[in-house]
Amino acid sequence: MTEITRRRDDPKVMAPEPYLSACLTVMFHAMIHARSLGWRNADPANEMSRESNEHIADLMDAVHNLPSLVQHWGGCNQDKLRNFLIAHDEKWQMKGPLLLKLYDDTVAAGG
Repeated sequence: MTEITRRRDDPKVMAPEPYLSACLTVMFHAMIHARSLGWRNADPANEMSRESNEHIADLMDAVHNLPSLVQHWGGCNQDKLRNFLIAHDEKWQMKGPLLLKLYDDTVAAGG
């Protein structure tokens, strides 16, 4: 696993705006979409498709570091953060939120 957060002995530096809002926006949309994928297949007669499972896993893989990053922004490797979002978007561009676009649009809007 690639480390994209700061060393554990670095002081906490919260993400400034608009990056804090951008990270929170990405997490919000990823969680809502994951919940939607889960509920879509909630009928006990229907098993969750392998594709839905994979998409949920990819969504969470793309965003699971964001809470730590917003708390330790000084050591954040923003290129690697963007690469995690891009990896999701390239694979799922037709079936879910575009995480990097959400991030970039929120930054561009100022938070």
